[in-house]
Amino acid sequence: MKKLILAFLCVSLIIVLFIPAAVGAVYDGNYILENNGSLTDGEVAELNAKAAEIYNSTGFNVCFLLTDDTGDDYVYDYIEKKYKAAAGEENGIAIGIDTEKQKGSFYCSGKADTIITEDREETLWNLVNGDDTWYNCIAAYIDTAGGIFKSEVTEAEGDADAAGISRLVDEADLLTADEESMLTQKLDETSERLGCDIVVVTTNTLVGKSPMEYADDYYDYHGYSQDGALLLISMEDRDWYISTSGECITAITDAGLDYMSERFLNDLSNGKYYKAFNIFADSCEEFIIQARKGNPYDIGNIPKNKTLDEKWIVYALVFGIVAAIIVTGSMKSKLKSVYYRSAANYVKSDSLKLTKYDDIFLYSHIDRTERESERSSGGSSTHTSSSGSTHGGGGGKF
Repeated sequence: MKKLILAFLCVSLIIVLFIPAAVGAVYDGNYILENNGSLTDGEVAELNAKAAEIYNSTGFNVCFLLTDDTGDDYVYDYIEKKYKAAAGEENGIAIGIDTEKQKGSFYCSGKADTIITEDREETLWNLVNGDDTWYNCIAAYIDTAGGIFKSEVTEAEGDADAAGISRLVDEADLLTADEESMLTQKLDETSERLGCDIVVVTTNTLVGKSPMEYADDYYDYHGYSQDGALLLISMEDRDWYISTSGECITAITDAGLDYMSERFLNDLSNGKYYKAFNIFADSCEEFIIQARKGNPYDIGNIPKNKTLDEKWIVYALVFGIVAAIIVTGSMKSKLKSVYYRSAANYVKSDSLKLTKYDDIFLYSHIDRTERESERSSGGSSTHTSSSGSTHGGGGGKF
């Protein structure tokens, strides 16, 4: 019986130590990478658990790399590769130290680049360069970084709650009060149902920014979720731009964006803003649902814009044929003095003799087909905003 209890306790201890390491976003939960024997397995597991708790509560990764071999790479390049391979562009930080070269470096990703100021970076560096054990130094670094990120997230949530996140911001006053109310309700309902923020912003000035920069920054700095799409309308030079983030980057491809804009640009140009914004919202929903089926709208998979109901085309053809029959029949009935005579009756026998003839080349006609551009490869082109976030999208004039 004692052996069974002892075995149970051992298994429980293993679960407690190692399951937390499987929680998180990077390195399969291994926020701490160590390959020189400076930490025990139990210490690594406990540090991973600390980092996982920070990620779950803030969405920021706090990583630490301790190695004695970075190969031919500089330490910064080494930790950047490791971080991006595991977490992509996710928000977070990583400190890497090569004990063999006795060099270290600090890496920031996403919004962490603006949160971690020079003073905060120096504070975190001093913690890992202390005289204590590696375990205590790394634990202090994780706890301090976690406190910074938790403070920033709490402050941002407080600002969002106080100001309220608006998915319709009509600074250019293009909509009536009733239209604003109805469109806001539509955007909120669609966004909450899909789990993606669908946003419309109008402005009279871009304050010196490009449409892309203004749209990206507005989305990044106004509390919207990681996944979403924002339609910007600037009346300054009549620019429009759609900025996509997260899931919407893959849902709204470059080819898909061209197709989507064709739906609302005519109404936008004619001042029918409420109708254009509704088309944008409906299109986003359609594109997101299509992408979640595993086949986003892209080159070779773009539906045709229906500009005229097919039944009216049939009606027009039938009407045209009937009208033609009636008109030509009426004209024919009036030709009473006209009757058929053969051309032979007017030709004098043996009056024409050809003595020479030649084939003369008059003209040629060449058909040319436009070659597909590089964009035909499909997918979404992306760029990085001022906050370090990745965005897709595109725009133009209206």
